[in-house]
Amino acid sequence: MGSTLKCSNASASDLHYPTIEKLKALVERAGGRIIRSGTFEPKLPHYLAYIPREYVARIEDEEKRAELLRKWDEVYEKWKIGAEHPPVGWLSAKR
Repeated sequence: MGSTLKCSNASASDLHYPTIEKLKALVERAGGRIIRSGTFEPKLPHYLAYIPREYVARIEDEEKRAELLRKWDEVYEKWKIGAEHPPVGWLSAKR
């Protein structure tokens, strides 16, 4: 049975995933064989995971907390105006 791996073209404040090209190269270097691959257009708001602002506000390190609260606010503003999630690359591979 094959495995399905996902990747995305993340922005600077997102979780970082490899591009589909880098993911394919990684699979092949590891001895895998790509069975199929493609791109999925999720048509979802631009956020991958929702972390309540109150949780971010509890971070003890003042510098990290300030930076993450700024990023949280930026992403939330994009979400409110309907920024969309970028396309997601996927592939299925076997050893």
